[in-house]
Amino acid sequence: MDEARDLDLYFSDGNIVLSASPHETSSEGDEQTFVITYFRVHQSILSKHSPVFKDMFAVAQPAEGLENRYNDLPLVYLHDDPTELKAFLQTFYDPGFIPEDRYDPTYAAVMLGPVKLARKYQVETLLQKVVKRLTKEWPTDLEIYDRRRDEIQESFRWRRRKDKRNNEGHYARAFDALSLVKAGDLYHQLIPQLGTIYYEAYVACCREDIDKEVGPERLSEYRGLFHAQMELRSMLYNFKFNPYRCPRGKHHDLGFQESFTMYSQQMFSRECLFVTLKRFVYMIQSGEPFFSIKKACTHCFSDIESQVEAFRRQLFAELPRIFGAERCLSSFEWESSEDEASEGDR
Repeated sequence: MDEARDLDLYFSDGNIVLSASPHETSSEGDEQTFVITYFRVHQSILSKHSPVFKDMFAVAQPAEGLENRYNDLPLVYLHDDPTELKAFLQTFYDPGFIPEDRYDPTYAAVMLGPVKLARKYQVETLLQKVVKRLTKEWPTDLEIYDRRRDEIQESFRWRRRKDKRNNEGHYARAFDALSLVKAGDLYHQLIPQLGTIYYEAYVACCREDIDKEVGPERLSEYRGLFHAQMELRSMLYNFKFNPYRCPRGKHHDLGFQESFTMYSQQMFSRECLFVTLKRFVYMIQSGEPFFSIKKACTHCFSDIESQVEAFRRQLFAELPRIFGAERCLSSFEWESSEDEASEGDR
């Protein structure tokens, strides 16, 4: 057993020492060599942010470990991973530790450990910061959602230009958000946003190369998202343009209906439906021979544009229901959805 003092969080004026060590085992089940890491910090700071630490320091009995000493200071053994504990403590001591740049792809990786321990030690201020950020990044208004998607795509394009090796993060955003929601048990606070997050995770799952970006183990956790596929397809099939006669005396709606069905179904598993529907509107303005989309006159374009936009809003509003966001419990998992999906496949 080795011991080490953390280089960043061992303050000379600290009045309590926290210790943490990983408890990993090999595939044979044998205990691995591990390092006990010591953090010399301040009771007042921990007590201010966490009622758990406050109660621990206020009513601690000898059996709870405070009779132990390290460097002549009270020592508290914590059953936490040292890396996660350090990141958690840094949110108290280092204002710049939490990434502030919007759509920073490292945010989830940096905050996963702190969020997990914030839940354990009831640090509500930290959890609410995460809720606030996820609420902004995953809007429930379609117009804001459209703008966010454009901003996100431009942000990741800029990052790839800056660092050609940085090709990860774009399609992993939804998985990152879900990992934070799960770690902090934030389901109930983010039900309106969960529909959008689950949908984008589903879209990412449809990509052939997504396992390289998020990893097969992480991807398999969200296989149950595919239970919503049939309902999404059904909504596309059932969408019908209202009968419309062009002021020029021509019926155009039937041709556009066929083109809409063909295009939306071909693009169903290739990109976000909200992007597909928006692109269809652009295509009828200019025409797209490959998908048999004819160029619409001004009158027809205005009518079809308004109908497609109304459908986009309806579909967006239905996402929480389609993906079962309102059924989220404190420890929501997708096993039941996976069972439903497998039964449907039979």
